[in-house]
Amino acid sequence: MIRRNDPLALTAIAMGTAAGAFVLVTPSHIPYTPQMLLLFLTPIGTLVLLMYLAGPAAFVAVTRTHVVVANPLVRYRVPRSLVDGVRIDGFDIELRVSGHAPIPIAALTPGVGGHNRVPPGGYQTRLNKIAALVNHTPATLVAGTMTRRYRYVHLFLLAVDVLALIGMVLSISTGAPWPQRARDYWRWCTATPSATRNAWRIPWLRCGTYGPQSGQAAATAQRPR
Repeated sequence: MIRRNDPLALTAIAMGTAAGAFVLVTPSHIPYTPQMLLLFLTPIGTLVLLMYLAGPAAFVAVTRTHVVVANPLVRYRVPRSLVDGVRIDGFDIELRVSGHAPIPIAALTPGVGGHNRVPPGGYQTRLNKIAALVNHTPATLVAGTMTRRYRYVHLFLLAVDVLALIGMVLSISTGAPWPQRARDYWRWCTATPSATRNAWRIPWLRCGTYGPQSGQAAATAQRPR
């Protein structure tokens, strides 16, 4: 197996993890509020997640029957009987598959900093490494087709991170914990008829932005005179 152990990504993951641990274990006399924890931990978590996807999340493995190309969000499983070698295409290293489009091997290309980080001849060295792995692993040819599956755990982590970022922005902009603010928005939106909102020229996506404690009164102040 060849995993993308990018030094920059691993360094960023280590620093982000240490920073998050420091925030969590700081002395109790520091007056952390839920908003402050959300403000600190959400960007740190985003950094660690993105660096993980740009680094060790990608790998390529060769077994007797298949070549597995695990890119950050998609995993390919190719029978050895369909593998037609590897090639360099620009700044990508690809696995050639009979009857299918070539598959980019993210584990062999840098995920942080771009292709300029690869020294001259570096792509050829990486190509030789995966070619040697394929050639030196005994093959048992079996019939089958290439399979392509999403890496749902990584997609789920990205979705959670996006929700956390939205919550952080709402918390900062409103000064209240975002779950409470979201409940206030929903109550005001459901309690106010759409015809009334249209008459007051209040777009649906902005309903509830007039304050959690007096959304109706604040909205009344927006009525045309």
